[in-house]
Amino acid sequence: PEAVIPVPSPTEIPIITTYSGTGFSLIPPSRWTKDESRAFGTEVAFSNPLADEDGGNRLAASVNVVEEEVNQTDFTVYLAASKENLSKQFEMYQVLSEQPAGTGSGSGVILEASYELGVYKLHNLQLLQVAGTKAYVVTATALETKWANYAAMYKEVLESFKVE
Repeated sequence: PEAVIPVPSPTEIPIITTYSGTGFSLIPPSRWTKDESRAFGTEVAFSNPLADEDGGNRLAASVNVVEEEVNQTDFTVYLAASKENLSKQFEMYQVLSEQPAGTGSGSGVILEASYELGVYKLHNLQLLQVAGTKAYVVTATALETKWANYAAMYKEVLESFKVE
């Protein structure tokens, strides 16, 4: 018998669309819900339309972009202040890795961290990038138990981020 090669249906073919915000662009996960309401202080947020479940708790994986003015442009000072704020904001916040990131348009770092928020045990990648007097924070979050499902995709989303 001849091997049958499955042909993806149109809904399985990834759609790559670049999102352009004010001063930045990135390639978000395909078919995720986009929220530009700025309701939570984000420039834009993308969330998985299918929430993940862990022990009865449901949470939609997400990616969001926050833009803020920075008074000083020394990236090491900004990074130290950001880490301190994150450790105060989230219970059990722990940086798991720190990698240089960013293009010629600014210096940056990608932090991988785990933390708790109420009943949720979470894991995230967070790109912190300073360009001129603006800092961009791109955060990609999922439940700790579902992290392996998102890690590679999140890395690609953060690597696609460009300051324009």
